[in-house]
Amino acid sequence: MDKEILKKFKVGKGTHLSSIVFARLFIPEFLKQEERALYLDCDVVVLKPLEELYNMDLQENSIGVILDGKKDQKSSLSRLNLNLDRTYFNAGVMVMDLKKLRENSKFLKTIDYCLNPDRELQLNEQDALNIIFENDYMTNNVVWNYTHGNSEENSYIENEIGIIHFTGDIKPWDCRSYSPYKHLYWKYLNETPWKGFEEENKTLKNILKRELVKFKLKTRKIRYALKGKK
Repeated sequence: MDKEILKKFKVGKGTHLSSIVFARLFIPEFLKQEERALYLDCDVVVLKPLEELYNMDLQENSIGVILDGKKDQKSSLSRLNLNLDRTYFNAGVMVMDLKKLRENSKFLKTIDYCLNPDRELQLNEQDALNIIFENDYMTNNVVWNYTHGNSEENSYIENEIGIIHFTGDIKPWDCRSYSPYKHLYWKYLNETPWKGFEEENKTLKNILKRELVKFKLKTRKIRYALKGKK
């Protein structure tokens, strides 16, 4: 990837992301001999074979994706002034019909949308993809992109989950991470040459803050469950 091309893109203010996120939009042009591709963000842990996801029935749509949690969807749609009756997907896991994308040029249209200096896209190409592909995506089960938002609203057990996605700016290698699945990151990290890596930002203050957040989230999830029973 020519890094000079990526310098043209404007990254959303206040995010932890860099311009490399826009590189996924060039995949149909990079893989011209392929008809399908599976894109995964780098902050994921894959727990199941990917054949089922890769071969999902797109039903004539250009891409296959997984929706954000309901609360995150509503927040993103409001931020973009989009109709709250529609849905918003997370672009961190995406099945691509490369042939169709080359024919309809929708990734190229997304690139043009992102390069418009008047656009304010906090979540970069993910916001743009949701706008350009409004009626052109097929959704899959949340187990294939199990974000924090999805885990709050669903109760899948660990062996049912296909992909854990550590969204947000605090990653599982950071002491401040309160993800209930960060142990999986460390489990698989310790099977690599990087085993023995020390947690970043490990201080007593951060440990206490993390445990407080975990307690609040646990009680909130209980409230969700009780509300659902009513």
